[in-house]
Amino acid sequence: MGEVRTPVSIVCVYNDPAVLESCLEASVKAGPDALRQTEVIPVDNVSGDFASAGAALNHGARMARNEVVVFVHQDVYLHSLPALEAAAATLLADPAIGVLGAVGVSHRGEVIGAMRDRVVPLGRSTSIPVDVDSLDEVLFMVTRSQVLREPLSESPDLAWHAYAVEYCLRMRASGRRAAAVDIPADPQQHDHQPRPPRRRPPQRRPHLRGPGAGAYDLRDRRR
Repeated sequence: MGEVRTPVSIVCVYNDPAVLESCLEASVKAGPDALRQTEVIPVDNVSGDFASAGAALNHGARMARNEVVVFVHQDVYLHSLPALEAAAATLLADPAIGVLGAVGVSHRGEVIGAMRDRVVPLGRSTSIPVDVDSLDEVLFMVTRSQVLREPLSESPDLAWHAYAVEYCLRMRASGRRAAAVDIPADPQQHDHQPRPPRRRPPQRRPHLRGPGAGAYDLRDRRR
């Protein structure tokens, strides 16, 4: 019997279309083994319409068609979509987990989850979810039903940093787990979270058109 997987909705807020295309989108296009229902929802913040990452990502989550929503930075390269979908299945199978991510920090200060920051290896590898105090914003996932009830903080005080940390604190305060597990993904840029708004290009890229006001699923990109 094969590994249990579930389709995911990958939500990414971006302010640099070139980075998005060369990193996250390139990795999705290179992943032919993903489930057909897995989709990508790019949230355009080139003109700075969203004041915080939480506001942009909550907007993307509302458009998601799958029960697991993965929040990921624009410069991340996903090395295995099946592994991402397997992690999502793990999240669904354990209702005690409130948020699951690729790399986090335990109460002892240990970095959990194998990842490279360009060429520097980070974290202790783990094939099963390990409890952490906080998760890095580079990649983390929640259920859609939960994040619609309990959205990410849209506070401008958090802006583009620490929104995953704040969400982990909320989950743990409510008795749910924040956990990290190996998900093959690496950030490619020195500054992988979009912050300063840039002037909007004159036209949107056609390949981002599709279901969900900019979303596209893996069936779209195979046409």
